[in-house]
Amino acid sequence: MKWRSGLERRIVRALTIGLGLFLLASGILVFAEATAIHDEATRCAPSIWQSQWPRYLGCAMTTHDGLAGGLIGAAGALFAALLAIDAIQERTSREPDRQKLEQAEAKISAVVQITPLVRAAAGCLFSVNKAINGSPEADTLVALATSHLNAEMSRFVVPESLRGLGLDDRLICLTIVGALNIFLTGSERPSPIRSRVRQLETQRSTLMKLHTYLQPFDPDLARVFARDSETSPTDAIEPPVAAPRPLG
Repeated sequence: MKWRSGLERRIVRALTIGLGLFLLASGILVFAEATAIHDEATRCAPSIWQSQWPRYLGCAMTTHDGLAGGLIGAAGALFAALLAIDAIQERTSREPDRQKLEQAEAKISAVVQITPLVRAAAGCLFSVNKAINGSPEADTLVALATSHLNAEMSRFVVPESLRGLGLDDRLICLTIVGALNIFLTGSERPSPIRSRVRQLETQRSTLMKLHTYLQPFDPDLARVFARDSETSPTDAIEPPVAAPRPLG
């Protein structure tokens, strides 16, 4: 298991660090004993090569107890510091992976929450295109679709949908919601100087931009919007011109 291999690696590293510090402290004690100036009778051994281990090390620690105590304290502090650094580095190395996982989970939640809005907006675009092409019942369909979108917007909680998202996805999500708010505002308070057709064209232009926003946010959701609205990203922003009706 991954956690087990990580634990084993840390144990091996801790043992390696401990052994290295022990050998370093022992080397300093041996060097101090070998180079100290004192009577031969008080030496732990005539020379290091004629010594008996580990009795020689114990004797050197007794003879140089102040140095031994300082080395043990320093080695313990250094050992703890190196283990702390290792733990911090391991946690830091895992942080990007953990953040990516959290953002991926937040993206799934955001897509689920915004899908009803996108589908309602697709219904509005479908109805607007029908109205532009002169379908007599289309104005009623536009009003019904707009009312449905407005109801979905009232249930949509923006902060909740943005929680945990990466910066790019957050900006796109806000742009989508902003475009829908523009559409709803224009529908509720149409300009008095615009004709009905011009009003519908403005609404269509606003909704068609969702193709551009949805593709980088979630390609599957972009396909749902294209399917439900019966439009595609390659469609011109300007509405198709209805065929002229024959005279008489």
